[in-house]
Amino acid sequence: MNNQEAFDIAAKHLLTQNKQSTRPIDGKCLYRGPNGLMCAVGALIPDELYEAHFEVYTADELTTPFAQKREIAKYFKGVDPGLLSHLQNIHDRFKPEEWAELLIDCAECFGLNSVWILEYKK
Repeated sequence: MNNQEAFDIAAKHLLTQNKQSTRPIDGKCLYRGPNGLMCAVGALIPDELYEAHFEVYTADELTTPFAQKREIAKYFKGVDPGLLSHLQNIHDRFKPEEWAELLIDCAECFGLNSVWILEYKK
């Protein structure tokens, strides 16, 4: 997976889901939440690679030494950890109605194509 592929999958997921993936008891954002909800990075993790303990790690930590012996680090090898963090931040800290504009800004920061977002939101 490369940056553009990761961005496209995560952005389409967020814009379609249009809801944060959170733990009901305290509102903490989750990679995989109830009712099949997923955050931007959670949508990138294949079911067979997801492990419940990922919930205590930030997105960029999934690519760091802790994860180097795990398949998840290999899976994200071609993706900038900064992009993962940026996508996670959009999901975790902003309202869904703000996501499209923030995703366009994110794409610009990482030199990615986002022209499809405006059309996708129509």
